[in-house]
Amino acid sequence: MAIRSDAVRDSVNFLWFKERYANFIYVDRVVVAADARRMGVASRLYDDVEDHARASDAPLITCEINLRPPNPDSIAFHDRHDFIEALARLHSA
Repeated sequence: MAIRSDAVRDSVNFLWFKERYANFIYVDRVVVAADARRMGVASRLYDDVEDHARASDAPLITCEINLRPPNPDSIAFHDRHDFIEALARLHSA
């Protein structure tokens, strides 16, 4: 699920980005069936989000990655797609 920055949402993570950036696409959920993983499905989804962001003049694509519990596969995926960390932790403790 990808959401434009002008959407009305009460998600803490979405609102964090909205307070800091004027125009972005927020990737809220990427779910790929276990038997379809590592086949490029998520990469193709992100390619579509990038196309939409360009067409919408949105200069940023944002998302959050859970660190607790750790999600090394998601971190590696986003590293491969050149995402950079905006904040180490949104919530303390």
